[in-house]
Amino acid sequence: MIQFFKELYLTGFIFFYRAYNKSWSRNTNVGKGVAGVSLFALIYLLSLSGWTEMLVGKQFIISHISKLGFSVIFFLFYAANYYILAICGYGIRYDCEFNSFKKSKQNFLMIACCITIFASMALVYFGGSAYQHFFHITLKSDF
Repeated sequence: MIQFFKELYLTGFIFFYRAYNKSWSRNTNVGKGVAGVSLFALIYLLSLSGWTEMLVGKQFIISHISKLGFSVIFFLFYAANYYILAICGYGIRYDCEFNSFKKSKQNFLMIACCITIFASMALVYFGGSAYQHFFHITLKSDF
């Protein structure tokens, strides 16, 4: 099971690394891969935090973080993932390893990655709505 999550994490990197990869330099593609993985890891962490707050019935994390705080947290996620995927080279090595997989395994991992991405978007949408409803938060409209 841990091997599957490791491959899913690395496939997430490959998914963003290869997106429009002919249009960008290698370093930019690595940055895209790391940014994509970092963004979705942050989304899952914040969703988990929000659901935990609703389960406990008390706001303690999300409501106290500013936009700058979210930016700092994303930068920390990015730095940690950049170290693992780019500096240590796990992401680039996995790209070569991924190419050696059978086509069926490649397709399975890419589909699982897409499902994970869509699941994170659903978590944000439904989790955010539930969070606002649970804590009686109304959004201000600037229009």
